[in-house]
Amino acid sequence: RAAGAKPAVSLPLAEDPPLPVTEALSRLGAIVERETGRVERASEARVRAEDDARNSAATAARLEAELRFAAGRHVYAQHFQSWAEDLLDCLSHKAESVDSAAAAV
Repeated sequence: RAAGAKPAVSLPLAEDPPLPVTEALSRLGAIVERETGRVERASEARVRAEDDARNSAATAARLEAELRFAAGRHVYAQHFQSWAEDLLDCLSHKAESVDSAAAAV
C-alpha cells in the first residue's frame, strides 16, 4: 500500500466505544456493497482484457497469413524478374546473330 493511502476496509479500534448492532451491520453492509462493486468492476475489466487478447491474437494470425501470402508473391516476382532478365540477355545475344545474318543476305 502506498504511503498515506487509506486502507480498503476500516475496522473500529479496540478503544472505540462499541457500536449498536444495527449501525455495525449497516456499516458492514456498506463495506460489502462497496467491495462487491469493486470486484464486479475488476471482473468486467478482466473479461474485457481477455476479449482484447483474443481479438489481438486473431489479428496477429490474420496478419501473419497476409505476410506469408505477400512473401510468396514477392518470391514469385523475384523468380519472374530473374527469368525476364535471362530472356533479355538471351535475346540481346541472338540479336547480334540476327543482325549478322541479315547483313549477309
